[in-house]
Order: sequence, then structure tokens, then C-alpha cells
Amino acid sequence: MDKSPFDYKIEILVKEWDYVQTHISRFDTITFSVRGWAVSAFTAMLAVSASQKLPNLMLLAILPVVMF
Repeated sequence: MDKSPFDYKIEILVKEWDYVQTHISRFDTITFSVRGWAVSAFTAMLAVSASQKLPNLMLLAILPVVMF
């Protein structure tokens, strides 16, 4: 039995929706990783600035937090 044009359109829309959802999930994973790196960089810079008593480095350490 032949499919109607409507069924073809629905099938294409479902495939496209699935494709978009896959890319959104991948983007979310990448974003989560970058935010984790930003927190790690902030913590490391804060620790170094506290141990070396460099207040200017503390100000620089705030940059990743402000960006994300």
C-alpha cells in the first residue's frame, strides 16, 4: 500500500526532530564539560593567588565565573 504525501511529511519531520535532538544533546554535553573546566580553572587560580598572596590574580580568577 502506498503512503500518502502526509505520511511522508510526518516521517521526514520525525527524522529531522530526532536529528536535532541528537545534536542538542551533544551540545549540552560539551557545554557541561566547558563549565566544569571553568570551575576547575577558577579554583586553581584562586588557590594559587591565595598561596602566593597575589590579589590581582584573584580578580583574574573571577573572569571564568563571569563568562559562565
